[in-house]
Amino acid sequence: MDFKTITDGLTTIKELVDLITKIGEETNNLALQKAILELDKKNYILEKEILELKRKLDKRDTHNMCFSKEDNCYYDIKNGNEKDGPFCSKCYDTTEKCVRMLGYHTTGMYKCPNCNTQIITSAYKEDKRDTRISW
Repeated sequence: MDFKTITDGLTTIKELVDLITKIGEETNNLALQKAILELDKKNYILEKEILELKRKLDKRDTHNMCFSKEDNCYYDIKNGNEKDGPFCSKCYDTTEKCVRMLGYHTTGMYKCPNCNTQIITSAYKEDKRDTRISW
């Protein structure tokens, strides 16, 4: 073998090594780009969840809801001890909606217009004319 053949062979080997190195770097770059895209996607999802939770917190902060075990409903406490309500506990606990319950002809009987939950509060006074509760 002559010197030129050996030099050409070494040049070809160097070119192949350079090409393999370049392909490896590009593969690494693609893997890094894929990882970056995945992280961006996860970041977007987390930012969206954070915004949703902040909205829920803001919504809850506008009401000072207090659960009454005695009446089995929520009241919005305003100006110290002034109670506004009652609000449906099922709607508030499951969807965080403040749904005002509607009163019946008898004091202390309420029904939710959204989910039809019915309660009798401590203010209930039995109607002597009719002992049946008619919802």
